[in-house]
Amino acid sequence: MGYNQSMRYRVFLVEDEIVTREGIRDNLDWSALGFDFCGEAPDGEIALPLIRSSQPDILITDIKMPFMDGLQLTRLVRELLPNCKIIILSGHDEFRFAQEAIKLGVTEYMLKPISIKELTDILFKVARQIEKERTERTRTAGLEQQAKGSRDILREKFLVQLIVGGLAVREAIKKSKELKIDLVAAWYQVVVIRVEPDCDMLTPLDYGEYDRIEALIAGLVQDSREILMVRKDIDEAVLILKGETPDQMTASACILAGLVQEEVHRRIPCSVQAGIGDPCQRITEIATSYQLGLERSQDITRPLPIACGMIDESALVLPKIEREAVDRFLNYGLKSEFPAFFNEYIRPLSRTALEDRVFLNYVLIDLILSAASLVVDLGGDLDTDFPPTRGVKRLLQEVDSIDKLEEVVRRILFIALDFRDKPAANQSTLLVHKARQFIYERYTDPNLSLEIVANHINVSPGYFSQLFSYKNDETFIEFVTRLRIEKAKELLRTTDLRSLEIAERVGYNDAHYFSTVFKKHAGQPPSVYRAQALAVRQHLGER
Repeated sequence: MGYNQSMRYRVFLVEDEIVTREGIRDNLDWSALGFDFCGEAPDGEIALPLIRSSQPDILITDIKMPFMDGLQLTRLVRELLPNCKIIILSGHDEFRFAQEAIKLGVTEYMLKPISIKELTDILFKVARQIEKERTERTRTAGLEQQAKGSRDILREKFLVQLIVGGLAVREAIKKSKELKIDLVAAWYQVVVIRVEPDCDMLTPLDYGEYDRIEALIAGLVQDSREILMVRKDIDEAVLILKGETPDQMTASACILAGLVQEEVHRRIPCSVQAGIGDPCQRITEIATSYQLGLERSQDITRPLPIACGMIDESALVLPKIEREAVDRFLNYGLKSEFPAFFNEYIRPLSRTALEDRVFLNYVLIDLILSAASLVVDLGGDLDTDFPPTRGVKRLLQEVDSIDKLEEVVRRILFIALDFRDKPAANQSTLLVHKARQFIYERYTDPNLSLEIVANHINVSPGYFSQLFSYKNDETFIEFVTRLRIEKAKELLRTTDLRSLEIAERVGYNDAHYFSTVFKKHAGQPPSVYRAQALAVRQHLGER
C-alpha cells in the first residue's frame, strides 16, 4: 500500500451533506486500509469538541458548511492539533478558497465530486507523510536527547575541572561559552555539601536516596543564574556561587547552606554537613575556595561552618518559616486575618528573600507545598484546583518588592482557603480534616486518644482508624507523635525549658518516655539536639 499499516491513523469527517458524509463513511473499509474512523459531524461548530476529544491524525472537511465552515474549523484545529493533517473537500473551483487553504497549511485540496479510489489514494499519500514526519520527529528527539546528554556530561566534567583546578582562565572562559554557562562574575564562593547516613542507621543510603538528595538541592537553586551546581561524588554536591561583593557572597552562601541542611535532613534520614570556602575574585581561585569548603565540611565540630573574618557573623541570621503558623492559618484562618499573618510570619523574612533569590525560592516553594498539601488532604486535584504548583518560576519573577511578595503570598494561600471553604463533595475527606483540626488543638493533652477524636467527629474508632490512615498515609499514632516531636524541637531550639517541662507541653507525662520517643524520631536525645541548635545559633549570632 506504500506505507506501514501497523501504524494506524485516526480519521474524522466533517460534511454537511448527509449523502456525501454517509457515502464516505460507509464505502471505505477503514480498518482493512489501516485507518480508524473516529467520528463525524455535520458542521465545524459541532465537530470542534468532538475533535478535541478524539484527537484525529487526519481531518476531512467540507469547505462550505453552515455555522462554522471548513476554513474556520481549519484555523482552530491548526492551533489545537498542529500535527493533524487536513484534507479539504470543495464543490467550488475558486482560486480564493484554494489560496486561503494553502495559507492555513491544508495538506490536500480536493474538488467534488470525488471517487472512493481518489480519496483512498489521498489517504495513503497523507498516511505516508504522517509516517515520515513521525519518524523524523522521533529521530530529531533522539538526537536532541543524545546532544543534551552529551552537553550534561561535558558540563559536569567542566565544573569538576573548575573546582579541582588545572584550567587556565582563557580555557575556562572558552569552554563555558561553548557549554552556554554564564561563568564571568566579580566574586566567586564555593559551598560543599556532604551527606552520610545518620549514626543510628543500620544500612547505608542507597543510590535512589542520594538521587533524591541531589534533586532537593537542585530544587533550591534551579531558578538562580548565580549558582552553578555539580555532583562531584555520590555523597558530595558542590555549589559555585557568583556575586558582586564578598559580604553579599558569604551571607548568601550561609543562607543557602542552612537551607540545604534543613531541607535535606527534614525529608531524608541522613547527616548533612555544609562547608563554605572563602570568597575569591579569580576563576583560578575557585579551586582554593572548594578545598577550604571541603575541609570545613569534614569538620563535624562546626554544624554550619562559614568563612571567618569576611563579615560580621553576628549579622548572619538564618530565617525560618514557621510552618506550624502557616498550617494553622491554612486550616483555621480567615482571609481578613491575612495582613496580620503576613506581618508576623512572612514580612520578617522579606528583606532576606528580596536580597537572595535562593531564599525567595525556598519561601515560595514552602508556602506552595503547605497550601497544596491542604488541597490534596481535602480531596483536591493539584492540576485543576491548585495552579501555583506549575508556576513557581513565574511567581519568582513577579516578586521585586515587599508589596509584590505580599500579593503573591496572598494569591497562593487564598487559592487554598477558597478550596477549603467550598462545600465538601467528599464527606470522608471533610471528616479527616475536622479530625486533624481537633488534633492540632488538643495534641498537648496526654490523654488524647483515637477514641476521643473519633467521638468528636461522630464515627466509630475502627472506621476512623482506617479512614485516617488511608487519607494521611500514616496512622493516628504516627501523626500525633510526629506533631508532638516537631513542636518539641521548636521548644528545644527557642526556649530554655527543661526536658520535663517540654515533655509536658507537648503531651507526655513521662520525661523518660518522651526522651526515648524523641531519640527514635530525631536520631538523637533532646539534650544533644538542643546543644547542636545552640551551637548553630551562637555561630550565626542568634544569641
